[in-house]
Amino acid sequence: MKLLLPLAAAAVLVLAPAASAQKAKSGAAKPAAAKPAAGQPSRDEVENASRTLAAMMGGLQSDKVPEEVKSALFACIYRAPLSEISIRTTQMLNQNKDKLNASNPSDRLSAIAAVCGVREAPPGAAPAAKKPQGR
Repeated sequence: MKLLLPLAAAAVLVLAPAASAQKAKSGAAKPAAAKPAAGQPSRDEVENASRTLAAMMGGLQSDKVPEEVKSALFACIYRAPLSEISIRTTQMLNQNKDKLNASNPSDRLSAIAAVCGVREAPPGAAPAAKKPQGR
């Protein structure tokens, strides 16, 4: 997973000059400030989705996050589009501004976990006892 980001960055660096050269040859002019097409995410939505994905990946890679939470996060990524997770997370952060700071990755991860269905035990509750197994 740590190898994926450098590979993606390298691909962008390699392909970007080729794409620029192709545009220059074709004489295509770049539009000034293109507005997102209908159904396309706004810049704020893309930035929120980026922060959401970064918090999720950080949580999945952290040794401080319990395995049950990691499993729920991974299942959530698999089941739902990132746009949906990000929108619901942003709504939760906005509704709980007094408790959660949207720029704090830990708070964002907590909101994501709640959106993904992770339920925390009430404060002071004893950990759930494991069910006894039969013979």
